Amino acid sequence: MSIDALPEETGTPALYTPAVRNFLTQGLQQVNDAITGAERHLADLDTRREAVHAEIAEQQAAAQRHLAGLHQSREQLLALVGKNESRDPGSEESRPTLVCSCARLAVLDPVHGAVHEVNGTRLPAMEACQMPPLGFLGLPGRVAGGEGPIT
Repeated sequence: MSIDALPEETGTPALYTPAVRNFLTQGLQQVNDAITGAERHLADLDTRREAVHAEIAEQQAAAQRHLAGLHQSREQLLALVGKNESRDPGSEESRPTLVCSCARLAVLDPVHGAVHEVNGTRLPAMEACQMPPLGFLGLPGRVAGGEGPIT
């Protein structure tokens, strides 16, 4: 028997048997519990939404501070380079630089890959580098930045 068919089956509420009244009371209790649970769930969702909004606002503020710092860094770099000096993205000065295993700078050439530029000559760098490592003060007989064999 469904609740929808109950009035046709039982007639008026005065004619309900104790079993029907018990059935309806239990159903009412279940619906009340479900309503309470749904209201609690909505309240939990509202609380979570507020927490997410607060976290998003915090992250947005941090991102805005970071962006402001980047703008400030750009202005400082432009002051050092010169605001009126326009650089071509493909120019020699703007190519990415890498630090080779020999401790020298290498530029990324679009044709040859990573190369050392020495007096207009391009020598292979990175994995293909054959230049001796630059010295450091910890090795006897070699000065910092010096090249050649250790004596």
